[in-house]
Amino acid sequence: MRKFWERYLVLIIFLGISIVGLAIRYIFGVDSWIWDIWASVDVASAVAMGVMAFLAYREFISSEDEIRIYFNVDDKLIDTGLSILRKDSNRSELLGILGMIQRDPTKRFSIQYLKDKKFLTNLHALQKGKSLKLEVIISPNELAQFEVE
Repeated sequence: MRKFWERYLVLIIFLGISIVGLAIRYIFGVDSWIWDIWASVDVASAVAMGVMAFLAYREFISSEDEIRIYFNVDDKLIDTGLSILRKDSNRSELLGILGMIQRDPTKRFSIQYLKDKKFLTNLHALQKGKSLKLEVIISPNELAQFEVE
C-alpha cells in the first residue's frame, strides 16, 4: 500500500485540487472571495507542477549520460573503449558488454570483483548519478581474458 501512495501521491493531489476547484466554482460562483483565494492556490499549484516537471526532465536527461567503463588493474585505469547509458547500467548489461571484448567467446569470463558487495554499491551510486565512470577492479590474470589496449 505504501508503494501505491509513493507512486500516485502527486496524481491524487492534482485530482483533489482540481475537484475542489470545480466544486468552489460551481457552488460559490466566480464572484465570491473563496473563488479568488482558490485562484491563487491554483496558480501556486501550477507553478509547483512546473517545477516538478523541470525536476523530472533533469532526471530524464541524467539517465541519458554516457558512462565509460574502465578496468582498474593495480590502481591503474585501463579504458575498455566501451560505454553504457546510465539508464541501462545494471549488472546483466555490464556482463553482456564485457562479454563482447573477451578473447575467447566460447568460454565464460570470471572477475572476482563482480561477485563483491562493493561492486553493487558502486553500481548503485552510478545509477543514482554520483559517478560518470564505472571501474571494474580486476587482477592482471583476469585482464588476460579480455582484448583491451
